[in-house]
Amino acid sequence: MINKIIFFGTSEFGIPILDELRCAKYNIVDVVTAPDTPAGRGYEIQKSAIKKWAEQANIKTLQPKDLKNKKFVEELSAFGADMFIMAAYGKIIPKTILDIPSHGTINVHPSLLPKYRGASPIQTAILNGEQETGVTLILADEQMDHGPIIAQGKTHIEATDTNKSLHWRLASIASEMMIKTLSKWVENRIKPIEQIHAEATYTKIILRQDGKIDWTKPAQELERAIRAYYPWPGTFTFLPNGKRLKILESELLKENFDYAPGTIFETADGQAAVTCGKEAIILKKIQKEGAEVTDGKSFTNGHRNLIGIALK
Repeated sequence: MINKIIFFGTSEFGIPILDELRCAKYNIVDVVTAPDTPAGRGYEIQKSAIKKWAEQANIKTLQPKDLKNKKFVEELSAFGADMFIMAAYGKIIPKTILDIPSHGTINVHPSLLPKYRGASPIQTAILNGEQETGVTLILADEQMDHGPIIAQGKTHIEATDTNKSLHWRLASIASEMMIKTLSKWVENRIKPIEQIHAEATYTKIILRQDGKIDWTKPAQELERAIRAYYPWPGTFTFLPNGKRLKILESELLKENFDYAPGTIFETADGQAAVTCGKEAIILKKIQKEGAEVTDGKSFTNGHRNLIGIALK
């Protein structure tokens, strides 16, 4: 039986899990999340998505800067929680904390571990053209996404999936898996399986500049990047006048053209397209700096002077 749960999380990914835990009448006594940080042009203080959820649910929140801080560890222990659950928290939790709950700490990771450990498993799966991904529940240890596997769930990656669509589908899968798994875990009906660590692969932290398009790359690679980086950091290029042009949605055009990479042209049916190192992409949805989102065809119809011009 689980009497008290403490949840560690920062991003929106954890919200469906929290919602399902509450619906199933689990007692969430505290949420541990990242400290508030200044963000945006005005550097206004921003709360994490998980903190906002906790405030609406009237659940206490802890936001430690240092997970090894003695006062924080004592405060955490005082709750008497017998289960910790972690999803997209953003920090590796030290063993002194992992060992507090009697039923251990379950970490939720959106990949089929040991593949794609680290910060960007969803984006990396799309970038690499994977056909399948999933969610893994592991018994957390002091290494990144390293602990033994408790449960896994799989899903097909659709050709139109973006980071956003796949993120929410995996979050939904994770929430369902958690409810199905918890009772079995505490009743010792699940034996965790050690990961094959020799097969582990790792992902990087995505940076804003990763969204800058290099038109010399193959169209297939760029089309995947446009989906993988939507909505953040977003993919972008620059018009000849230096204005930023966001590419929000595209389609692969499996033809080669005698234009330099980055050249805007019209297809036979009047769609806006851009040549790449190999083949081309059709611009389905774009946004010019300072303007509204529009489809590529409308954009070129209003900017005929850009046809034949190379993007930077």
